[in-house]
Amino acid sequence: MFSTTKSSATLFSLHRAASTTAESASSKPKLFNLVSVKESRSPVYKGLGLINPHRSLSVSCSSRSEQNGSSHKSSIQGSEAFLRGVLESMQSVYLNRNPTAEAILELVHSAENNPLCYDHLAFRTFGVTGYGIDSMASFFLDYGYTRREELRFPAKKLRALWFSPPADSQDGGGRGIKGPLPRIFISELIVDQMSPQTQVCSREQFSITMP
Repeated sequence: MFSTTKSSATLFSLHRAASTTAESASSKPKLFNLVSVKESRSPVYKGLGLINPHRSLSVSCSSRSEQNGSSHKSSIQGSEAFLRGVLESMQSVYLNRNPTAEAILELVHSAENNPLCYDHLAFRTFGVTGYGIDSMASFFLDYGYTRREELRFPAKKLRALWFSPPADSQDGGGRGIKGPLPRIFISELIVDQMSPQTQVCSREQFSITMP
């Protein structure tokens, strides 16, 4: 598990690509027609050093075609390519900081005939202004993910949301990040329910990192 900033961490989970089942039509989000990236101080951008997400996205989505309405399709594919690039950067940082996880992945890949893909990515955040669930969720919502149920874990003082990938996303045809887009799970430590000392310490630490 690694922290892209002091606020979040990611956990990669695997599943067999051959066992993936399609979601029912009723649970799929509506067609994602337009991708818009807002100015953001999200840990996603900070952790990966994406100084100008607008510029990166415009390059990814610049391919257009006027034949058979494929301009819309090219835009979606371009934005998805950018999203996968971000996820691959996260994966690279995570595995570089966790050699054991990388060794396990290599061992599993060497022993399995079927490609293994990520079932979901889990992000851990703190319930402090600018560092909670919303700080991560906005990025994935901008790329067509759909918010699903909220989960509560009272004993651990956590709340969480999970997000399903875009209905029109590409399979990828590979393994890991290059396979089907994973679901996203974002949990948040409810700092207000922690001990007074922990609350003070948490807010002091995060106030130092705020611009």
